[in-house]
Amino acid sequence: AHRHRAARGTVDRLRDGTDTRGEKQGSSKLTTQQVLTIRKRKREGVQLTSVASEFGVTKQNVASIWNRKSWAWLPDEGGQG
Repeated sequence: AHRHRAARGTVDRLRDGTDTRGEKQGSSKLTTQQVLTIRKRKREGVQLTSVASEFGVTKQNVASIWNRKSWAWLPDEGGQG
């Protein structure tokens, strides 16, 4: 029952626009558009080190985005997940 309450809370925050994922989270260094561009760079075959340098983040940050360990909730442009 506890898990369902937590899930409902997330749904409520999403519905009400009070969710703090992504750039709404205070310590985020990237915008939603930058994350989408980072994903695009992977599809283009750009090296991880180059992408990290381009956006001023660590290689681990880029790898986490590429592997959907961070920003996993954000669908790709065009609705691709």
